Amino acid sequence: MNRLGVIVAALIPVASAHASDLVVPNGYDSTDGNGIFVGPLTSTPRTYQLLIHADELTSLVGAEISGISWRIPASAIADFPVTDGSYGSYDIYLSGSVDPSMRSLTFIDNVVGPQTMVRSGPLNIPAGSYTFGNSPNAFGPVITFNTPWTYTGGNLLVELRHTGSNMTSRSVDAVTASSGPGSGYGVFFSGAWASSYTAVTGSQGNFSIIRFQATGGVCRADLSGSSDPNDPAYGVPDGNLDSADFFYFLDQFVGGNVAVADLSGSSDPNDPGYGVPDGTLDAADFFYFLDQFVAGCP
Repeated sequence: MNRLGVIVAALIPVASAHASDLVVPNGYDSTDGNGIFVGPLTSTPRTYQLLIHADELTSLVGAEISGISWRIPASAIADFPVTDGSYGSYDIYLSGSVDPSMRSLTFIDNVVGPQTMVRSGPLNIPAGSYTFGNSPNAFGPVITFNTPWTYTGGNLLVELRHTGSNMTSRSVDAVTASSGPGSGYGVFFSGAWASSYTAVTGSQGNFSIIRFQATGGVCRADLSGSSDPNDPAYGVPDGNLDSADFFYFLDQFVGGNVAVADLSGSSDPNDPGYGVPDGTLDAADFFYFLDQFVAGCP
């Protein structure tokens, strides 16, 4: 649909239930990382923690996370694995997390609140599951959770413990710890690892680019339950996309309300700045909202 067709679509309520798959760090959907890390797909036992700031996860609030996936780096020269392989145990835990800037090398000190085992047991990886030849490469198969986990907000900790595999080790696409705060490492995300399934302490690690498989969550185009500024529902999301959201966004955009209307740094879906607020209100925010409104989801 042409973006201007949203004026017609605005008159038709649209359900806000949708897939909320998310790549972290944000902006790496179509951009390679600047490094690699062998933890998630190494052949020897590992403990690996990924600490993620809440600002990276806004579209997942209220979503049910059901799995994660990795991708091999652009430097890969072959699909992985060569033959079918498996891990004896590939266990994943989710919980709240300390701020990534406060990461400890004692694993338990990074856990906030209850830690939930969302996946346990063997993991089979069919030959050629992780493909090469693109930049970035496609994400590999989803590692599905035994128990989906609802993200309610705040910093997130992903803890992986596996016993090693019968395959050769394979690095995954990552953002290096040495790239520092300018890359977001140590601010919006950080990592720690150890070469043991049962480790209690470890070392600083690169951050493996991760994709969460999720459903539901916050629809960023669901902004208002009314187009009347005198109505208490004005500016209150109501679970439906309709003309109220459209006109509310226009009001906020024209009024210069950066907190609400700053949605995107680019109007190009293939640009890493697409869907990433940049502190400026311009045409990118307007067209991003139209795209999301027509699609019915963030």
